[in-house]
Amino acid sequence: MSKHPLNLSLRFALEIAAILLTAYWGWENFSGPIRIATVIFIPLLLMTLWGGFRYPKDHGKGFKKVSGKTRLAIEAFVLSVPIVLNFSAGNYFIPLIFFSFIVFHYILSQDRLQKMLHEK
Repeated sequence: MSKHPLNLSLRFALEIAAILLTAYWGWENFSGPIRIATVIFIPLLLMTLWGGFRYPKDHGKGFKKVSGKTRLAIEAFVLSVPIVLNFSAGNYFIPLIFFSFIVFHYILSQDRLQKMLHEK
């Protein structure tokens, strides 16, 4: 199920949502040059992590191949950053909805998770 086009679309939407939620956090909590820096550089860091490190059995062209466990750690970090940042700012509803979609995606991706966690 993990390679089903709808699930792949969901994973892509989660990546975009993580970037947008992080930028939203920066925009709402800062002003001036710090606002611009947080809106640009933190999402850019997340995009680099997500797109730069690739699990060889996934689709995509990352510049560095990593193990399945490392890729899952990167995904966990990138997807949890906007949740933590928005929770710390007192915004609870949107991060909870985002988290529920993350859980749904990984429930649908059990076959991928098993491969990544149990590779040799």
